[in-house]
Amino acid sequence: MKTQKPDNLRDLGGLINEEGKRIRSRRILRSGELSGLSKEEQRRLVEEYELAAIIDLREGEEISRSPDVILDGVAYHNLDLTGQLKDAPTSDQRTLEAMEDPEYVDTFMQEFYASLISTPEVSKKLRKMVEIYLNQEEGAVLVHCFAGKDRTGISVAIILTLLGISKQEIFRDYMRTNEMRYEANRKMIEEFTHKYGIKADSPRAHSVLKAMSVDCSYLEAAYQAAEEIYGSFAEYIYRGIGVSREEEQRLRELYLV
Repeated sequence: MKTQKPDNLRDLGGLINEEGKRIRSRRILRSGELSGLSKEEQRRLVEEYELAAIIDLREGEEISRSPDVILDGVAYHNLDLTGQLKDAPTSDQRTLEAMEDPEYVDTFMQEFYASLISTPEVSKKLRKMVEIYLNQEEGAVLVHCFAGKDRTGISVAIILTLLGISKQEIFRDYMRTNEMRYEANRKMIEEFTHKYGIKADSPRAHSVLKAMSVDCSYLEAAYQAAEEIYGSFAEYIYRGIGVSREEEQRLRELYLV
């Protein structure tokens, strides 16, 4: 069965914050990469989702291999979230496909999420991301990376925290990726095992599938790193990324109802 692209696409409209306000529909979207979209899928993003801006978190080589489609009237922003990381894990497609030890995947992913918090260059890119949201008064902003799970996951957690969404709700949305990517991951593993001539139940295939999924411990590692360095995830956003309380209030005016 053909699945509709982009993979892992969802509108975060309707999530309710701790004050009882909800995120406006067709304002905050998340997904995997926007490559290979059909004309109908492009129309759906622009007309049904009212897409106005794209934030692509991938690095240059990823984009060269699988560029986003160009959508008329939609602003495109590339914020390479991990290209400046030194001696730190990354979560691009090639790295994830090279996973061979299922037991190492959790450690790898937890270290990756923690490194996003502790790297100043990443915080600078996340600051630019917040500015894009602040400047987008109408239409939807879509943030994505390769699979829409790790770099996108931490970025969405930051925006949702600023909008007053509880940690419990943030993690609930984060874990939806396993459901939303089920078919894409199944197809990927099928192609992967055929390419390398290995069995679907082999340790390497299991490692890749695990790496293409999410686990609460991964995002929790980011929260723990933020707490160790800044005292809390919110303080990381205020002091590490440099978001003011006035900007936080402005985001709530723009994206909540």
